[in-house]
Amino acid sequence: MRRAAVAVLLAACSTSPARPPALSGQPRDDTLTLPPARRVVHLARTQVEDISTIIETTHAGQPIHVGARRHHVTASEVLAVDAAGAVTKLAVTYVERDDVTSTSAGDENRPSAIAGRSYIVWIEGGEVQATQADGGAVSSEELLELTLDQGDLGKPVAMDTIMARAWTRGAKVDLTADELSRYNDGRDGPRATAMSFTLRGVAGGVADFAAIMRMETDAPPLVIEAQGTLTVDVETGRPRGFALTGSVRGTANGVALGGTTTSSITYAFVEP
Repeated sequence: MRRAAVAVLLAACSTSPARPPALSGQPRDDTLTLPPARRVVHLARTQVEDISTIIETTHAGQPIHVGARRHHVTASEVLAVDAAGAVTKLAVTYVERDDVTSTSAGDENRPSAIAGRSYIVWIEGGEVQATQADGGAVSSEELLELTLDQGDLGKPVAMDTIMARAWTRGAKVDLTADELSRYNDGRDGPRATAMSFTLRGVAGGVADFAAIMRMETDAPPLVIEAQGTLTVDVETGRPRGFALTGSVRGTANGVALGGTTTSSITYAFVEP
């Protein structure tokens, strides 16, 4: 239920429509080619994630409210990369990790075994392994949470290559079934069943895309439809931010559910 609208306004001249300016550093046909975002040793990243979901329904004539809020700040550094470009080892610090569930009765903070701690995490035999940053052993609770959080360890990050293509301003691109499968692989949360991006322009070396997503969950069966903005660094192909706002609908035990969701993820990279 996690995971989670922007409109673009084009002005016209009073006489004949003017051709939009060319994208920065690109030909006059308003095309842009993004490079694949390469993961390299000592690449550092800080990710700030804020997600809020509110579900409302009625039971026995009484309104029921259930919500979830997440605020995570995670800093990491790549320590090893395989021949396919997948990160196989990294140092990670969970700077902030706040998860709150809210109901009509009040809020409940969900504890985290890894909040405020630093680790060395790697993939071995298809399994996530970890130690404390000082080499000490981790608890089973820590390892479980690390495994869930580092689901893409040892796998190429799908968006690093999905966005690496030729784009034309205003042309909507729908992801293929294969691309959606790669996007969902290793992710903890709703699975994307449809996703599209439309290039709107480039400013200051950052490409701006309109994004539309449809996501689904199985338990309970929910459909999340959202739209928003993805920004990507033109030189490196790395994401700068991904923000979505949308609706949630579904059922639980035969009761209709409805609600809203918002999410914002920002990325800051330091190149080695």
